[in-house]
Amino acid sequence: MYKKIRVMVLFWLIFCVSYAFGDIEQARTSIVSLIEQGNYAEAQAQTQQLLTDVAGDEKIAETIWQIAAKYKQMQEYDKAYELNQYNVENNPDKIEAMWSQTEIIEHHIREKSESAFESAFNNLVTVFAAQPSLPKEVWRVASIYDGFGEYDKALEVNRYNIEHFPGRIEAMWSQVGTIYYYLRNQDYDGFDREFDKLRTAFAEQESLPKEIWFIACRCDEVEEYDKALDVNRYNIEHFPDREEAMRSQVGTIYYYLRNGDYDGFYREFETLYTVFAEQPALSEEIFNVAKECDRQNNFEPDEITRGLFEEVIGEFGDTPTGVDGQFGMDIIALREEL
Repeated sequence: MYKKIRVMVLFWLIFCVSYAFGDIEQARTSIVSLIEQGNYAEAQAQTQQLLTDVAGDEKIAETIWQIAAKYKQMQEYDKAYELNQYNVENNPDKIEAMWSQTEIIEHHIREKSESAFESAFNNLVTVFAAQPSLPKEVWRVASIYDGFGEYDKALEVNRYNIEHFPGRIEAMWSQVGTIYYYLRNQDYDGFDREFDKLRTAFAEQESLPKEIWFIACRCDEVEEYDKALDVNRYNIEHFPDREEAMRSQVGTIYYYLRNGDYDGFYREFETLYTVFAEQPALSEEIFNVAKECDRQNNFEPDEITRGLFEEVIGEFGDTPTGVDGQFGMDIIALREEL
């Protein structure tokens, strides 16, 4: 009899939890729909009812954050701010409340309220100090500043992350952000200094070669081609067994192709073909080089482009890359007929 009662009670609890979960999801869907329709009065009324009915629900913090995100998407920033503030005050032990705190910080950045930002940032790093993903949120704050063109403030926040969480991957991302700061300002001494910190302080980070390759790509984007070459060469020299080093090798090939230095081009292409022979993605990179040759020659085929496509076909046959190589040759043939 006792066992039967326990089973019935357990079933009832599961039913109630499932029912509440369904209720909160249904309510969230309804509120989001109202916001999308611009019916903010009804959305706010239903939100208030939701907070009254299921205040202690396990999903409430996430639901509040999602509703606030929809207000933000609709550019109803004050309404989003109010909900995020409620989330922080009422659910301080939840990760979603930390996300809401980051949204509050973004609100103050948007409003250019420096004193409010300082207070909100202090709340982030103190109230949510026990959250394992706090360094990621700090990095997000720096990225938000960067997106608003507040580069000096982004630098400050990135430096905070590097100083307080030196063993975290997010601190490495902040270090990369610091490098971008000096690159943007064409401060090459600062760039070199921060790059040295990246490669030494974060030497144990598994994704360091990827970050180095990203830096080389950013140098390329701002037409700092010699700097990109230096960074790519570092990656190739120190991480020759990594796929990102192969990508850096491709970047080096592009450098010589851009400068019309075909001796350098062939030398670096030979390095790609030999040093990275065991890389599974080598065929794709060779094809990418062929396409870049075609592009930089303004779609006028020359012996380099044709030769690379032929090499791709010969080496990779019926693989998808080989088929792409044949497609490239077909395009060349078609253009020659026109």
